[in-house]
Amino acid sequence: MNFNKYSKIWDNQDHIRRAIVVAESIRPALALAPHHHVLEFGCGTGLVSFALNEPVERLVMVDTSEGMLEILKEKIAHHRIQYMIPHLGDIPEETFDVIHTTMVLHHIPDITDTLQKLHQRLKPGGRLAIVDLVEDDGSFHAHFTDHQVHHGFNPDTLKEKLEAQGFTGISHQLIFSGKRHHGERESEYELFMIVGEKEQ
Repeated sequence: MNFNKYSKIWDNQDHIRRAIVVAESIRPALALAPHHHVLEFGCGTGLVSFALNEPVERLVMVDTSEGMLEILKEKIAHHRIQYMIPHLGDIPEETFDVIHTTMVLHHIPDITDTLQKLHQRLKPGGRLAIVDLVEDDGSFHAHFTDHQVHHGFNPDTLKEKLEAQGFTGISHQLIFSGKRHHGERESEYELFMIVGEKEQ
């Protein structure tokens, strides 16, 4: 899916409203502190981190879309935020206290490799929070002809994959229900949050 062509219209009311709900759901799980180094994996235009509005020591915001990051950089400059650091490409070679990612994994063919990298980039005792689409019949992406990856996930299956990478204390819950409009049609969808820790 080419996110560059959607970047200038990404911050619409539906996405903003969803990001606010996601931020309020993951906030207790992240338990962010001022000294934390944080990674947002697949940050897009930064809607979730801006909704969190939690100043930390360092927040690295990774995405593979130059268009999305250009919008993010404009927002960071406008608000004069010092701790947000946009990063184009793969996860940088550093470790973090907290990692969070929203609506990203279903775009990645090999999530096992990605989960392994996320585990490696966490400090011992670090926390991971994932928000993604509950598996559906493909309705959510029906209007995207270039989406050829996952139609969401079964949370229990994702829990097993996290356990296989060494995450502990894993729990999940539904956090959002919404409607997606496809021209004159609409479909319902749900998002879940799953959280886990890296052992000390």
